[in-house]
Amino acid sequence: MKSVTILGVFDSSDVASAAAKALNTWFTWIMEGGKEEAVPQVFEDFGLDSEEWELDRESDTDWEDQPTARAKGNSLRIQAWTNETTDMLEGLLESMGAYEVEVEETEEEDD
Repeated sequence: MKSVTILGVFDSSDVASAAAKALNTWFTWIMEGGKEEAVPQVFEDFGLDSEEWELDRESDTDWEDQPTARAKGNSLRIQAWTNETTDMLEGLLESMGAYEVEVEETEEEDD
């Protein structure tokens, strides 16, 4: 697995903070098994339909550990171990309103 850092820049610190909170709620929902409960309605404030982001941990992600999102100022940083979901997470940040998104893959973990 690669350690991936995705940095998104938003219009304000309030938006970045709200995006981090929404993403962490969504990450938790996925890692706890998701489909048992309805997808949390966390993306509506960003003009997105949360139902479109209903993912199954076993078939839609390769996450062994829960990704995390942290906001600092108007920036948001997602840290994840993944080989398969980088593009999806990058696209989600852009859909949430990030006007600049950068991806940094740092290392491979020995299996």
